[in-house]
Amino acid sequence: EMYFTAFNIDDVEVWQEKDLQGQSIVFEHYSETALELNRLQNSLPAMTYQFDDNGSGSVLEDNANFTWLIDADGVLIMSFSDYSIRWLKLFDDRSDRKGGASVFALYEKDEINVQYTNMATTLSASSWQASDLVGNWDHGFSSSQPKYDVMGYGIKWELLADGSANLKATSADGSILYKTTPLQWYMENNQVVLYRSLEWVNGNPTSSNCDPRSDSNCFYRQYRSWQLLGQHGNRYYVLESLYDNGNPWQDGPLALEEIAVHHRTNFYQPFKKGQ
Repeated sequence: EMYFTAFNIDDVEVWQEKDLQGQSIVFEHYSETALELNRLQNSLPAMTYQFDDNGSGSVLEDNANFTWLIDADGVLIMSFSDYSIRWLKLFDDRSDRKGGASVFALYEKDEINVQYTNMATTLSASSWQASDLVGNWDHGFSSSQPKYDVMGYGIKWELLADGSANLKATSADGSILYKTTPLQWYMENNQVVLYRSLEWVNGNPTSSNCDPRSDSNCFYRQYRSWQLLGQHGNRYYVLESLYDNGNPWQDGPLALEEIAVHHRTNFYQPFKKGQ
């Protein structure tokens, strides 16, 4: 089966060794798990690739080793024991060409060839303050094109100084509000946490603004954390982890570590669409 992905050749950038040597780069999950589906999915965990300066490297989450080189066309080739991954570097931010790079990847093993496009972000020791986050934030999209080129709706996060927040579903230009979901937020270990909580009353979950960190009868309905990977101007690149207790009425009060978690790279920037 053949897969085709179209992109403008002007958006292709040549990898250079200085981009990689001694760097850790976060990208979506490439492992044997993905082959069970014969494709790669956004819901699979993001992985951290460590590139050493001697042409070797490792995947931190998988404890897998690889060798790497850049071919004559500027394509990064990572070779594992029985498969390889080729990365073409694309621009993620077409406006200033300085954002985290999107990657067109080809996973190759025997007769299996799978194409995948997503965002790769250089891991850095960045930090942020709670005051940096107060305001309205546009939900990024892990693609080689900005979200509004490929999706018909928008997502706006509103973070308030009092620790409350709102998730707003809007039209693509932000002018029409479809839905508002109240949330709470706080900073912990240099990560942003946004959450919805439930309080158990007579054995039943009830929406509440209780704090699961201090109230023993309070549990996370949804827990979303943003780990800052890098920053360009006022755009924040993050490793996003989402825990979502989809059916608390059936599953009961789950501890956070009992809730399924999904990881992905993403970015957030000040919301400018509409009003």
